[in-house]
Amino acid sequence: MTAPTALLETALLTDRLAAAHLEITSKCNLRCTYCAVSQPDYRGYDLNTGTADQLLDGLESLGVETVCLNGHGETTFHKDWAVIFKKVLGRFPRTELTTNLAVDYTDEEIDLLAQIDIITVSIDTHDPILLEETRRKVSLGTILRNMTRLRQASVKHGTGTQNFRFSCVVHDKNIKTLPEFAHFAIAQGVKYVVFCNLQKYDDIPGAVNVYPITDFETVEELTAARDSLARAEEILVNDQIRELEIQPGLLDALDARIAAPTHVVGTAVKQEGGGARARRNHGKKSAGETRDCLDPWQFSIVYATGKV
Repeated sequence: MTAPTALLETALLTDRLAAAHLEITSKCNLRCTYCAVSQPDYRGYDLNTGTADQLLDGLESLGVETVCLNGHGETTFHKDWAVIFKKVLGRFPRTELTTNLAVDYTDEEIDLLAQIDIITVSIDTHDPILLEETRRKVSLGTILRNMTRLRQASVKHGTGTQNFRFSCVVHDKNIKTLPEFAHFAIAQGVKYVVFCNLQKYDDIPGAVNVYPITDFETVEELTAARDSLARAEEILVNDQIRELEIQPGLLDALDARIAAPTHVVGTAVKQEGGGARARRNHGKKSAGETRDCLDPWQFSIVYATGKV
């Protein structure tokens, strides 16, 4: 091993993790038409509750700052999710959760969820009909009611108003209304928004199927999609949103399709890394804060199967 190589490898070593995602389950209560969970050959797994203590001990020993309870499924769909939450809460500097908030939670469950520092709500549209057609088994009213209950419960814990993020999968059915969705997010007091690209799976027979916006056939449609996304970004930025993230590759793939309209619809479009174009952090950095130089080496995912 040459000296420069040894130095490089040493520089990449770390004895701590800045963040870890803990997938409690890869099963879900919803059946979104664009999700792998709706595919006939999909198989979900639950984290073994008995292994939670060992996993958390390991994460704590690595100095994890943020634990995000997140995975391919709905975290609160695990039959023992409350038991695991109680083991996590208060153990790390920050705890986050990704959820669809589509469940009628008990007061005790809301009280537990309200202790999470940041909750990312998976919601793709403010249109209640489209939401129900594409995500199935979900009600916009239930989501909004849970957000209100969580805000009220968070006051009791001295954390003030619950911090919410919106995570929105962008597709051909919601792209035109993204600016209205941005206004909707602002009206709900959301300060973090993530726009995600669609990973297309096989169509579900008889369902309202959706497609990537890069599958639009004309330059006019592609440009309109690009403009709608840009307009949504402008609305959110003007409201001084703290952070806006457009998933890496989404903008580049659109630009590539606009530049090459002869692309065959339904085939993959090469998506380069989004880099600085992808993440829009419009908030001010804290004193001494820099970019996440070692982010790829300080992040870990623990899957429900136990795989890391």
